[in-house]
Amino acid sequence: CYFVSIPYYGKTHSINNREWDNVFDLYPDYNRYLRARSIPVHYPEKHPAESLCAGFSKIPGPDFVEVLHGNLVTSDLENLARNKNPFLIFTSFEAPHSPWTLPEEFRHFYHPEKVKLPQVPEYDKFNKPDYRVRYHEKRSQAAPADDKLIHAIAIYHALTSIVDEQIGRIVETLERTGLDENTCIIFMSDHGDHLGNHRAMGKCLSVEEDLIHVPLILYSPAVFKSRISNTLAESIDIFPTIMELAGIKAPAGLQGASLLPHALGQKNAPERKTAFCEEKNGTWPGHICAKNRDFKLIINENGFEELYKISEDPHEWKNLAAQTEYNESKRELKDELLRFHFKNIDQAKIREVDFVTRFMEPGYFRY
Repeated sequence: CYFVSIPYYGKTHSINNREWDNVFDLYPDYNRYLRARSIPVHYPEKHPAESLCAGFSKIPGPDFVEVLHGNLVTSDLENLARNKNPFLIFTSFEAPHSPWTLPEEFRHFYHPEKVKLPQVPEYDKFNKPDYRVRYHEKRSQAAPADDKLIHAIAIYHALTSIVDEQIGRIVETLERTGLDENTCIIFMSDHGDHLGNHRAMGKCLSVEEDLIHVPLILYSPAVFKSRISNTLAESIDIFPTIMELAGIKAPAGLQGASLLPHALGQKNAPERKTAFCEEKNGTWPGHICAKNRDFKLIINENGFEELYKISEDPHEWKNLAAQTEYNESKRELKDELLRFHFKNIDQAKIREVDFVTRFMEPGYFRY
């Protein structure tokens, strides 16, 4: 019988804290930490809107939240190496998510001179949902000058470097304690950032490629060698991957598929033809999308369609949905969306049932 340690550190997004052995909940716990050390800062700090709320922090470097995350994980690993118990550690680094606040002690990571802004064409605004164009314009109007946008992106990159340092500390601790011989690290992000595309920062009301195409790294030197896989993957693949790594039979009905065959470089590893994504934020129209290696289709719940040839237009500037020469590519992705939703529909969510039913109506311009 083993005691399995399951701590959770970072931004919790309203998880049930009772399911974890130890929780460091970002905002309440970190602000208590700052008060206990008489650091006169309330996190997240506020910076001027004209600088896209990006700026330098008064928090000392050793007390910065991402450094604390590194401290918590490495300390846990040191203890776990001594008691030999199995563990699962989840740490959610907030950086480089907003707030884009960088401690002065990490200014050496700040290099605005290296930032190159995307040259967004005027037609980027054409044939797009009105609410998203307004949202992008609102974000870009907050920093109409290039130097303000460059400043925010440079802060973002500097915060990424801080997280990179902490991950390096974690990997070094695993190697030094010998835990790397029986541990797998899964590195991923919940979403991306526009980083100047559409003249915007942050995320917005969409499933644009800037936001959904995120890094995914599986690291377990004792199990598989380093390699790059170009297979289409989804976040729902993480759970079945963990189950297979742990030697546990995955429960029936999982929508995802284990990525372990790809990590192992198996020649017969199953390839996903199409990846899917869906998004709903408050009162704004929700979106569903399907993408393959060449094209990506986005449909909002009002029926507005976007089709991009992402192999040639990765920034999604030119919507091809109304161009008849791309009807076949659009039809193929619509059929994939239908198959996916009918296969995975949740009968408890009447709204989704209605959405798929409406999607089939002739007036919805399925073809």
